[in-house]
Amino acid sequence: AVTTLGPAFGVTPMTVALLLSTEIALLLLGAALLRLDALGALLSAPVMQGFVSGSALAIAGGQVGPLLGLQWAPERLWPRADALTTGFGLVALALLVAARQWGVRGLQGIGLGPVRAQRLARMVPLLLVVLAIGAVAWLQARGQAAGLALAGRIAFGDVAGPAALASAPLGLWRAALPAALMIALVGYVSSLGVAQGLGARRNER
Repeated sequence: AVTTLGPAFGVTPMTVALLLSTEIALLLLGAALLRLDALGALLSAPVMQGFVSGSALAIAGGQVGPLLGLQWAPERLWPRADALTTGFGLVALALLVAARQWGVRGLQGIGLGPVRAQRLARMVPLLLVVLAIGAVAWLQARGQAAGLALAGRIAFGDVAGPAALASAPLGLWRAALPAALMIALVGYVSSLGVAQGLGARRNER
């Protein structure tokens, strides 16, 4: 929706993303005010858990290519991988798995309490992001990050503010509404499924 609606209405992708976020927030706020959460009782726990598991698999599968730097070409049977991007992805994935499996026990082994060790272990993804940003900046400064795949750049001058949202055409609001409704529905069902899963694990309703 972001890549298609922007050129169609002559606005930046940042404006479309801001508009979508606003519509999603308004839809979820309206659902909360109307107490539509009661509709969740119509969905059984296996359906909710299957939806959450399927969404997780679809998201993970869609990120394999960007994580490993795989590039598909029509004339090639196998994808071409960038060694630097693949290295970054595999190292980050290995560190995340190691932190989840042995992070808490390792921190407790050096003398930290259970609560503090669990909190620090949960901060590993944030620390990895900071380290990755620093490593990429270091490689770029040395001119060695030519093949490294990046998500993109963030320019503060391109950030859309309330003025861009207010000047967005009415047709854009209508065109973005189906996508916003679908995203809000998926987010609502996913959060409800996670809540039901945690409740079943703790024997709570």
